[in-house]
Amino acid sequence: MRYMVVWVPDWPVNCLVVDLPPGGCGAVTHAERIEIASAAARRCGVRSGMSVRQATYLCPELVCLPRDPDREARAFGAVVDAFDTVAAGVECLRPGLARCRARGPARWAGGEEQAASLLVEAIEAAVGVECFVGIADGPLASTEAARAGRIIPSDDTLSFLGPLGLSSALGCVPTSMYERMRATIQLLAGLGITTCSDLRGLGRGPVCERFGDVGQRLWVLASGGNVVVPLGARAHSDLSVERDIDSGGERIETMTIPVTRAADELSGRLFRAGLVSHTLRIDVTDGGGSSRTRTWSGCDLSVSADIALRVRWTLTGWMSATQGPSGEVRSIRLTACDPHPGDSASALWGRGHREADVSRSAVRIQGLAGPEALLMPRVQGGYDPRSRVVMAPWGAGEARRSRSGAWEGAVSEPPATLFEEPVPVRLTASTGAGSDVCVDQRGALTAPPAYLCAGRSAQRESDRCDALAGLVGPARIRNVAGPWPVAGRWWEGERARAYMRAMLEDGRVVLLVWSGGEWMVEGLDE
Repeated sequence: MRYMVVWVPDWPVNCLVVDLPPGGCGAVTHAERIEIASAAARRCGVRSGMSVRQATYLCPELVCLPRDPDREARAFGAVVDAFDTVAAGVECLRPGLARCRARGPARWAGGEEQAASLLVEAIEAAVGVECFVGIADGPLASTEAARAGRIIPSDDTLSFLGPLGLSSALGCVPTSMYERMRATIQLLAGLGITTCSDLRGLGRGPVCERFGDVGQRLWVLASGGNVVVPLGARAHSDLSVERDIDSGGERIETMTIPVTRAADELSGRLFRAGLVSHTLRIDVTDGGGSSRTRTWSGCDLSVSADIALRVRWTLTGWMSATQGPSGEVRSIRLTACDPHPGDSASALWGRGHREADVSRSAVRIQGLAGPEALLMPRVQGGYDPRSRVVMAPWGAGEARRSRSGAWEGAVSEPPATLFEEPVPVRLTASTGAGSDVCVDQRGALTAPPAYLCAGRSAQRESDRCDALAGLVGPARIRNVAGPWPVAGRWWEGERARAYMRAMLEDGRVVLLVWSGGEWMVEGLDE
């Protein structure tokens, strides 16, 4: 898919046109240092990293303002409005960068070069800032084409992307994947794979096999392709949440509560459905019948704060525009576009696999509720599956039992399902009705087992009996393996026991333990 991308360089300082006189000198500051300076300020000798005191000495009329995301988003709204006059379906990637599909405006203007020229003229006439327009195939190639101010033919996409560094792909991934993508790029750099051509030389199969979904997305971007949802995952319709603004629609501050509630509801609906989405459409309607629609791409809709931030930016840009709302805001509609199954959302942490976020959240929970309030499973040494797993506080050291060394007689191959509590059962022999099979003092079976049925205590507890459906009545045993006596760690009070596996007639395999004069089922393999 070909995209037409608009890029405004140094947008944090170029957006100062809303607060500066025409041709004025401005700079964005951080920690009393110049972060970005306007072209007029640079002509006076102001440079990035320079102290504010030195910069104002060189340029006495310099206007220094701190970084303000709301100001950047508000000013970029005028750029997007000008973009809307040339093309439809404009998507905001971030303040300073927007795109649309190139086919429509190219056909309307008579060609891609004509469409790019019209777009530059429209933005310059409306906002008065210098911008660059690029057209190419795929998100990465089109973004880099905008930075170079070029139109890349489809046949030249691979050659254009070849020398490009892989770090450029970080701007084309959702926030939920950013940290994992950066770690992958750093790992590849350590192996000498630094450019798109280097990555393509490895082959798609090995890259996807080694790095999973991150490797697949990186490969597609480096090859000039579009990151699309698998065909089998397109059956989900857009999810929308709408809120009426009864009062306070004239100010953004008074709409904070309904906006936050709408964002929480949308992210919650996505999580409960097991879906992810990275495109947010915002529809705002005022009391006079006017409306504003804005689409944001590349955001993480599993995080309600990211949704609320985009809504704030949209409202700020609309209310400061020349053709703003004709009355108080009356309704806000949030739509998660093209949702698809994914695992970026997390019930506990709220977003993807970010170790730093998880660690900070865990420490806060323990600080409020104590170290034992947050436990995690740890694998340790042991003779049986149940003793090999222990719940330890978050951040604790290694498990108390080392897994190294010999655990002679330990049960190998733990079952796929380990019951929270063992289920009592009975084993009966084929010789004589009601003759129970036991384990004698030598660790051998008293008779070949033929049937397995629920024990008396399990029959009285239907919820535990449900763990082994069909065992209220006898289940025929096809064959057994064992038993294996375990008498280790008697000094810690562990009771002598024996383990055995039994394959039932329906193909299920149960792990049995003989302890205290009765059989119990520890786990199950379907």
